Amino acid sequence: MKKAMFAVMFALAACAMVLPTYSAAQEPKTKEKKEVTLKGELCCAKCELKTADKCTNVIEYERKNKKTGETKKVVLVIDDEGAKAPYHSKLCTGRVKGSVTGIVGKKDDKPSIKPAKDGVKIDG
Repeated sequence: MKKAMFAVMFALAACAMVLPTYSAAQEPKTKEKKEVTLKGELCCAKCELKTADKCTNVIEYERKNKKTGETKKVVLVIDDEGAKAPYHSKLCTGRVKGSVTGIVGKKDDKPSIKPAKDGVKIDG
């Protein structure tokens, strides 16, 4: 009888140690996305870059590699109303310097930025 009680107690103790670590490992780790400000050139992906089928606003900026120190140009789609955006007429005819404040993500498997309210600023 003592052996049976010992076996039950041992099994309960083992479960008590394993279950919390198992459930903690199963919880998805969500990385909180923070708002960033990107400064560069704003333009139309269709008219200026010739990379889209319809007018789409994009920002082209330089990103520096922390390890190598090299910089490369990166183009992000601005996830907005496209040609209906109030600032699109300035972008459709050429490049303008400006900034976009928002959350970086993906739209249609392309890198994009979802601008905050009044997050698109055109210099000058």
